[in-house]
Amino acid sequence: MLWAAGRAPVTGDHRNIFVTLPDGKYQYDPVTHSFSNRTSGSSGKAAFILDYDRERDFDAGVSYMFALLGSVSMWNGTGSQLVSCPKQESLYFGIMDVNGVTDELAVRSSDGSLPDPITNGNNSFGEVIANLKYTSNFTGMDISIQDLSQLLWAGYGNTPHMSYNGRGGLTVPSWYADYYLTENIYVVNRDGVYL
Repeated sequence: MLWAAGRAPVTGDHRNIFVTLPDGKYQYDPVTHSFSNRTSGSSGKAAFILDYDRERDFDAGVSYMFALLGSVSMWNGTGSQLVSCPKQESLYFGIMDVNGVTDELAVRSSDGSLPDPITNGNNSFGEVIANLKYTSNFTGMDISIQDLSQLLWAGYGNTPHMSYNGRGGLTVPSWYADYYLTENIYVVNRDGVYL
């Protein structure tokens, strides 16, 4: 999970990853995959807490997402799995029984304008982020309607698991499970705005 967090891109001048364990707070080094600089602190009831010192909040947010996806990718059953809960600017991790994530498609395009997203693939999460190539050299090109459907689902799709409060799970976490986006996603391209 920490390796995944450290693979996220950094757009500002720095991002330091900190892990608070029961015996103290440590800085995580993604290059050497090691801890250093122990200070006082305690994770309390959580197994550990992830937080950041950074120039840009975006850099923390992307790293949080990699950590969340990394932890879920390790689920191999329904009992004693690593689960997370975002609280304010920190991400709390613990061990709980969960329903698990499946490749079942939970929600389809409400008006039928988008094809179903693919919910299962041949590449593991670890393989994908290990081979990421970051660039700022983008070119404009058309994408297929299938790729658009996939991107929208990845950005805010429903998954076939329930959160602790009985609400449908999402591919993107929500601050205190408030699920702010509830109605429409808009797509803007050269030809206009689409719902």
